[in-house]
Amino acid sequence: MARVLELDELVEHFTLLPDEVALLRNKFGATRLGFALLLKFFVRAGRFPSGRSELGDEVLEFVAGQGAPASDLGFYDWSGRTIKAHRAEVRRVLGFRERSVDDAEKLTDWLTEQVAPAERRPELVREALIGRCRDERVEPPAPARVGRIVAAALYRAEEGLFDRVAGRLSAVETARGRGLAAVAVLDDTDPGLDTAAELGTQPGSHESNSGDTAGPVGAELLGLIRSEPDLPRRVDHHAALATTRTRSSVTSTSSPARSPDNRVSFDGHDGPAQTGGGANPRAQDGRVPLGHPTGAV
Repeated sequence: MARVLELDELVEHFTLLPDEVALLRNKFGATRLGFALLLKFFVRAGRFPSGRSELGDEVLEFVAGQGAPASDLGFYDWSGRTIKAHRAEVRRVLGFRERSVDDAEKLTDWLTEQVAPAERRPELVREALIGRCRDERVEPPAPARVGRIVAAALYRAEEGLFDRVAGRLSAVETARGRGLAAVAVLDDTDPGLDTAAELGTQPGSHESNSGDTAGPVGAELLGLIRSEPDLPRRVDHHAALATTRTRSSVTSTSSPARSPDNRVSFDGHDGPAQTGGGANPRAQDGRVPLGHPTGAV
């Protein structure tokens, strides 16, 4: 449900300016009000509303008070030819163009390289995506596609960082790291080995960096993680340690489904696939922790 806007916000963002009123001269009734709402919403949010549910009653009443009865909106078709024509006109007037599949891939690459390596909170990565679209004068993807692009960027950035870290390790360090991670996937029939105690944590349950709670194996692995100088400052090292068990299990049994060239498609199946490796651990502030095999939203 849309947040209720105060009067000063309505005046600032939903007052029709003279040149905008001029665009309504050839529109009447529901089409007049519908177009006005699409225009002002896009100017404020940088995208079109997904439907009536994103428009608060106070927004509807405020815009309707400038030239069209609010009751007319009930006759506005949110999926027909009229709204498609209105969207095209809004894009033309504001200097935006319709997005393409190539735009979506470029957005994913940009987020992967410029945003996701340092920012693991999906909601802030989404904001960066919308801002990028505004700067590029491109209509943003639909909310569901935005979510998939964000998930793909978080996943790719995570995989790239792990690859870079692994590439800088010596053969001895690589072997030692694999040995530490392998503790989590040893034969479960051995009742004498408590991998949770060894690692000192479980996926989805970790302490802040201010208090080390890792077990003897986890402490050594945590040391390897922290010793990497190029890790983003926002990465939760304990969260990375917490997901080592999940990551090792997934690597040993399955791998995320990917297209041959790792591109994102928009048929409802793009982005990394969820595997059976365990729950998605998150830090208390909502960040996707480094090390989770999907980075899904």
